[in-house]
Amino acid sequence: MLPDDYRRAWEIGEAWSDQSFSLTDREAFAAIERTRELRAWSYDVDFSIIRLGPTRSQPIALLEA
Repeated sequence: MLPDDYRRAWEIGEAWSDQSFSLTDREAFAAIERTRELRAWSYDVDFSIIRLGPTRSQPIALLEA
């Protein structure tokens, strides 16, 4: 995590105020967005809801085990 990831995690929480994303999830979303590696492995449904990028149009591709 980089310091800017914490700021971005807060912004994600504000932009998606209708969701109850945990701080840990929001920090992961920020890191995923920063690295542009829009793939993740997770059982957490929040990862299928979030859309990243300036226009909130980029979904995270969920990897299967």
